[in-house]
This record gives sequence, C-alpha cells and structure tokens, in this order.
Amino acid sequence: MSGRLKRSYSLDELTALAPIDVTLSVTELPRFVEALNVPQLDNAQVRCRLEFDTGGEQKVRVRGQLAADVQTECQRCLGGLALSIDMPVDWRLPDDLEIDPAQLGRVEIRLLDWIEDDLQLGIPLFARHADEQCGGDLAKQYQADDTPPDTITPFDGLKDLFSKH
Repeated sequence: MSGRLKRSYSLDELTALAPIDVTLSVTELPRFVEALNVPQLDNAQVRCRLEFDTGGEQKVRVRGQLAADVQTECQRCLGGLALSIDMPVDWRLPDDLEIDPAQLGRVEIRLLDWIEDDLQLGIPLFARHADEQCGGDLAKQYQADDTPPDTITPFDGLKDLFSKH
C-alpha cells in the first residue's frame, strides 16, 4: 500500500492490510513537529515501512522502520540542527487483551499516533552539533580551572583555629 495513511484503523482493517510503504509530510504529525521545537522545512518527510503480522485475529503485530530527516535546535548554540531519525518499530497489542470477535470492527488502532509517539522518542534528549561545529572551544572557557582564586573566603582562618587546640 502506498499513498495516504489514515489516522486510525479498526482492528479487522489492520489484520487485512498489506505491507505499508508510505511517505508522510511532517505536517501530518503535529505533536512530533512541536517536540522538535523548530519550524520544519516544507518538504520535511517521514518514511514509514510497516508490515502486519496476524498470529490470530486479535494478535496484531506491526514491524517495520521509521525514518525522518527534520530540523531541531542545537542545545548548545541554539542554532538549527539537521536531525536524521532512523528507527525500527515493533508494536503489538497486549497478550492479555480479550476482544470479542464480533467487536473487531469497533476496536480502533490509531496508527498515526503510534508513529508520532515513536518518532518523538527518537529525538535525542541533548541534540547538539559536533564539537568542531559549535561549542568545542567555547565549552572549555567555562570549565573549572585548577588555579586557586585570589579572593578571601569566610573559611580562611578556620585551619588556624583548629591547629591551636
């Protein structure tokens, strides 16, 4: 299947789906765009390859790959940062989930939400440029230096007090 992906599918629709190989615009994934914290290029896309395995009508397992080339913010210099996300997916319904076979058409699986959630988890917690691109030498300016300061502290005379007794 290629083309558009619906936001949700019933469980019986998922069991009948052929493998999906689709490219989505990031505009279809607003929570993902919000998590990136940077306006996205108009051509930013997410590639989804998903295969559906039905070990039984109620035991749907989805495997595949998600890939996206998007923009985010460097946490060090706050400039734009190109980010490539490429991650495997392996989703399944809980084994103890009991669904009446007559109700399979009413159980809704929000497939785009699953995609969006996984992509958000693929965003690094500390996204940053390589050291040579930003902050490599700048970070060294803020590191502690081993030379003692020339200032007087409230504890300067403490050692002398203990040595007298």
